[in-house]
Amino acid sequence: MMQRSTALAAGLALTCLMPAHGDVELEVNSGASANVDVTLNIGTFLGPASDSDSGSVDIISSTLRIDPDPASPPFTAVAIKDHELIAQNGSLTFRFYCLFGSCAVTLNVDVVQLSLNLVNDVTVPVAGNGDWVADPNVNPATYALQMQLNYDGGSLIGQGSADATSEAVVQIAGNLSEADEIIAMTNLGIATIDLVVDPETLPDGLDSLNVTVDTDLSGLIYTGLYNACDLDGDGSVGGSDLSILLGNWGDCCAGDLDGSGTVDGADLTILLACWTG
Repeated sequence: MMQRSTALAAGLALTCLMPAHGDVELEVNSGASANVDVTLNIGTFLGPASDSDSGSVDIISSTLRIDPDPASPPFTAVAIKDHELIAQNGSLTFRFYCLFGSCAVTLNVDVVQLSLNLVNDVTVPVAGNGDWVADPNVNPATYALQMQLNYDGGSLIGQGSADATSEAVVQIAGNLSEADEIIAMTNLGIATIDLVVDPETLPDGLDSLNVTVDTDLSGLIYTGLYNACDLDGDGSVGGSDLSILLGNWGDCCAGDLDGSGTVDGADLTILLACWTG
């Protein structure tokens, strides 16, 4: 109990001390795809059964909004404020009640759409190599997952569609880097999320349908323009940013460009060197 309390206190301290800067919007390049591992647990008059399959889905859009601490090397912490992903066009096949090479039910499932959204802000420390982890016990991340499915189970189950939603506190992790004013988030990992489909949306042959989704985002690369001096996030460094810095003079956090914990002359020098007007 004492260890958990200490960890929670550390997480709160990190949130309070982290400098505030303009948010950075990161996007995935068009044409990206991700792999999903899906397990279906069904119930029919034959009893319960389970099977899993994996396949690729097309990333229609995905954005990641972050607020990084600019202290070297190159970031000491990051606030993850929003993460949205919309994927479509996944085809999966599941087989149930199999015996001696023959299966009574083959369920073809089309993932019409998979939507993933971060519900809350998460602030995490970043290691020297850019790696970070949001531990559910220290800085929990809550994700909302929605899946729209079309399925065909033949004459035994029939055809149908389902819309499943769920929220879960999961562990997330990734790597944050910056070079030439381009910030990148890579190796993003999100833990498994479980969903229960509303029985009222199921055809007569299917009594229950539970879905377990493991989305592999490790191959996606999120990138966006980053300038630590752009304190208001408007894409330039000018009078508004100078006002923010001077308004926090001798204090923390917005304007602490060198990560010293105090806004002072060193930070003013950095901001003036970034000046675009």
